[in-house]
Amino acid sequence: MRQCTHLQRHLVLARPAGLFDPIDNQPFWNVPVDAINTAASQANNWLATLSSFVLLKHDNQVLPLPKGKRIAVIGPHANATTAMAGNYLGEEEEEEEARCRQRQR
Repeated sequence: MRQCTHLQRHLVLARPAGLFDPIDNQPFWNVPVDAINTAASQANNWLATLSSFVLLKHDNQVLPLPKGKRIAVIGPHANATTAMAGNYLGEEEEEEEARCRQRQR
């Protein structure tokens, strides 16, 4: 029963995300190689990074934890180390492979 629930949740999220759409309908598959990792995209990434910082009060001096101190991480994702890395599904490819793929279209 548990696997069925996990599969159902995945499918509910995957469909609106376009994971079952034809590749031709997915705009990020058609990004030219020379548009990847540009100075403009790096600047946008840096701005997004700076904008997403969260400053926390540190009144009780809890962090850093003293050596030997332990904390409990609980909840459904406590052991989900892969999920914590993100759900980016893109794969990095060599530039020449990308050019070949674009020529085939």
